Amino acid sequence: MAGSDIIGEMTATAAESIVAATSTWPQPAGSATTVIESLSGSVSDVDSGDTAFPWRRQAASVQWYTEAAVESANEWLASAHAAVQAYSVGGYVNYVEPDTPASRYFGDNLARLAAVRQKYDPDELMYSGM
Repeated sequence: MAGSDIIGEMTATAAESIVAATSTWPQPAGSATTVIESLSGSVSDVDSGDTAFPWRRQAASVQWYTEAAVESANEWLASAHAAVQAYSVGGYVNYVEPDTPASRYFGDNLARLAAVRQKYDPDELMYSGM
């Protein structure tokens, strides 16, 4: 199971919240990993509205991974999201979580994506479930 948060600005308190979230993982439940990837460099060469991926001016993508039982994983993901909530501006669409609105992954680009879909797939032949 995996989840993600996009960190708007990587401050000392934002970094501390990521460490705190990672530290809440219950060791007896198995292993878990937190990966922090910078959103600098080439990703910021493209404007936010030019692709579906809107997080081109934010600091980092945090990915939360575990292969533990679903209940433990869901509890940890919920607590991780809560720990970084003040610094998170969204999520990365490659880690779609149940019962999460598409706006979390596409931000302000969602309306444009919906319009493109309506134009090119009005009968909704291509369905993602999101």
